[in-house]
Amino acid sequence: MNTYTQISTLSGHLTAHDKKAILAVMNLGLTQGQVGKKSIFIMPTENNSFTVKISMKDRGMMPVPGSQLRLSTYSHTFTVK
Repeated sequence: MNTYTQISTLSGHLTAHDKKAILAVMNLGLTQGQVGKKSIFIMPTENNSFTVKISMKDRGMMPVPGSQLRLSTYSHTFTVK
């Protein structure tokens, strides 16, 4: 089993917390997991890169008082070392 230590983002924006969560899921040898309130789904693509979809409930990109929670899915592409 590989031990990954670093993520390089190709598209999208991953926070430091997201990177740590993705590395934790990958180092366990899993392709999906739940970290906090986020569901993480990792799919390998060509050229040793991965696509991750992160699903979570939030109030959108421009939250305003009283806005309802919705299920948002964000997609990112990255490589690991």
